[in-house]
Amino acid sequence: MRSFWVDPRKHPDFAWNFAGRFLVFTGASCVTSYQVYFLMDRLGYSDDAVSAKVLVGTLAMVVATVTGSLLGGQLSDRSGRRRPYVLGSSLVMALSLALLAAAQSFGMYVVAVIVFGLGEGLYLSVDLALAAAVLPNPDESAKDMGVLNIGNALPQSLVPIAAPALLAIGNYGALFLFGAIAAVLGALAVQFVRSVK
Repeated sequence: MRSFWVDPRKHPDFAWNFAGRFLVFTGASCVTSYQVYFLMDRLGYSDDAVSAKVLVGTLAMVVATVTGSLLGGQLSDRSGRRRPYVLGSSLVMALSLALLAAAQSFGMYVVAVIVFGLGEGLYLSVDLALAAAVLPNPDESAKDMGVLNIGNALPQSLVPIAAPALLAIGNYGALFLFGAIAAVLGALAVQFVRSVK
């Protein structure tokens, strides 16, 4: 287990990227884990109707994610910059979570997931390039990418632990605003990476 530890004092850029990923994916997990319950509890769809609504939302999100990925990757490569795109994409994801927090209709939900998909696509394409640039040891790239992947995967387990308390405090508004704040903090964390523009 010790071999998976990356000292943040020796490799601060790696640590900041890990923190940024963890926070941004905390926000993303609020959407991906709770959209079905949101549609049922807040918008009132039945068990039978919700699957069709999720399908529409998912298709819209996938198209937006692919668009964001292609656009973000090209723009970032052309400019030679990564951090501004990671910042922008994380803030777009935070905006989508704020839209979901306020959504009272299916149309608003679809708008929010389209915005989320654009932000997520942009983030995934550019942050991966940034992550590759801050790996501590070229001889252990696969292991270090695996460590970074924990920053993506861990929130999917932790958000459901925190969600009941957030839902009890303020229903889905509190949950999605929590996710929006996490995404903003993730955007800010990546700005501390110094070895990548």
